[in-house]
Amino acid sequence: MFGKVKSLRELFEIGVSYAYDCEKKLVEKGLPTMIEKAGSADLRSALEQHLRETRNHALIRGLGSPTYRSPSSLDTQAAAWSQKRVAAASLLDV
Repeated sequence: MFGKVKSLRELFEIGVSYAYDCEKKLVEKGLPTMIEKAGSADLRSALEQHLRETRNHALIRGLGSPTYRSPSSLDTQAAAWSQKRVAAASLLDV
């Protein structure tokens, strides 16, 4: 898989898509299961807070869209996102 990567940008975009996919899985199944099985109220509360934060991160990485996109379609999103970041960073130099 990484043998076919043609640029650092492409590698970055792959990394972003995998991170988003992992956060999606954590939000949908991982954290809710842990919350359900937590034996302590403090642990349950901490996991619930983590779930809220992770949902927010997933939305930010999804460019504000709550709908899930597969990693292959995220490549296009990651490219658009990174272009916006570069444009925003250039404004900071002013």
